[in-house]
Amino acid sequence: MIKLQYALTEEDHLQLQLYVASTSERIAKKRKRTRVVLPAVYLLLAVVLFLFADKSFAIAFALIAVLWFLFYPKWETRKYRKHYLNFVRENFQNSIGKPTTLELEKDVVRADNHMGNSTFKTAAITATDEIASSYYLRLDKGMVIAVPKRILGEHAIAFSEWLEEVEQQNNLTRNVDFNWQWK
Repeated sequence: MIKLQYALTEEDHLQLQLYVASTSERIAKKRKRTRVVLPAVYLLLAVVLFLFADKSFAIAFALIAVLWFLFYPKWETRKYRKHYLNFVRENFQNSIGKPTTLELEKDVVRADNHMGNSTFKTAAITATDEIASSYYLRLDKGMVIAVPKRILGEHAIAFSEWLEEVEQQNNLTRNVDFNWQWK
């Protein structure tokens, strides 16, 4: 049995939210659509204005389209980060810095924190993710357990072996992205 005791910081919660958002197909499509559709509309208006009306307005609309396409992604990245930071502050304010205990056994995980305790079978783990600073255990029903690597210390090897065993038992592949950054 491995027993981990730690407290998640605001940054841990934020990173988890941003990571989950970055791996969501729905959010990826929405972000791509927003980046491309509006500039395309502005370019279409620019072409129409160029052909049938004032060319100076056409140039202005084309310039707006190019500027949007170039600078919107950076603005959107900050907007999402701010949104998720506010979400974390609003929804996790009572759990930031509060102690959590995870007991990892062969077939069972026990979690105990300020809200209560729960036990679930390792078969409930549907995916595992690893980024440079954390492990994420995704459970059915959309829940995720974050395990920051900084807290593993002497348990790092045992945790890695436990995780490999769980992945083999449940036929899971670990999603590894050590270069992940919110962008």
